[in-house]
Amino acid sequence: ILNDFCGAVPIKAGLDYENNPQPVYDDSKEANAQIIAMLDDAISKVPQADALPAMGNEDFLFTGDMDNWRKFAKSLKLKILMRDFEANSAQIQTLLAENDLLETDAKMDVFVDSENKSNPLYEQDRRKLNTAANMRASNTLLTFLLENNDPRVAAFYEETVESQSEGSTWPTYAGIEQGNYGLTQSATQSSRAVVLPTDAVFFMSAAEVSFLKAE
Repeated sequence: ILNDFCGAVPIKAGLDYENNPQPVYDDSKEANAQIIAMLDDAISKVPQADALPAMGNEDFLFTGDMDNWRKFAKSLKLKILMRDFEANSAQIQTLLAENDLLETDAKMDVFVDSENKSNPLYEQDRRKLNTAANMRASNTLLTFLLENNDPRVAAFYEETVESQSEGSTWPTYAGIEQGNYGLTQSATQSSRAVVLPTDAVFFMSAAEVSFLKAE
């Protein structure tokens, strides 16, 4: 994720901050190569892990199912290889031919509606901060959803507080322009993102893997 967003990350030296507070950054392709090598190493060790006692519920993603961990690693590898399809087409075809990719969601789904035990985004944004006005709807996406009568709008956004007043003509869903947070509408006039305390945290979904295969 850091490599995708930032384009360069200090993988080789970044974890040794005490001895190297100014690490050299690896460019994106070099970082990808290192990540793939780490994944290949992990995949090669799955048989060794199979011989160990099962982690059970201590494994929050797959309850100790090493087959799913192997598939997860291969799916992440496919995702990275797809960043440079032409250069990696042979490896991509090999992964697809193996047909050993994730078929279930890699998600942490152990949260409850209780302090310090809820979804971490909910915990920090909704329970711990001194404002409930964060994470508003962006018109870029909201307009697209509304113009296409997309029912997912209710899954993404809360209804505006303003629209719930008796006799109000304010839109049920309203967003703000990118960069205009706090400059235009008040918190009651724009929709807040739906975030629930028991929401799972997804590392990778089966749907994402299906999209990668299709691409």
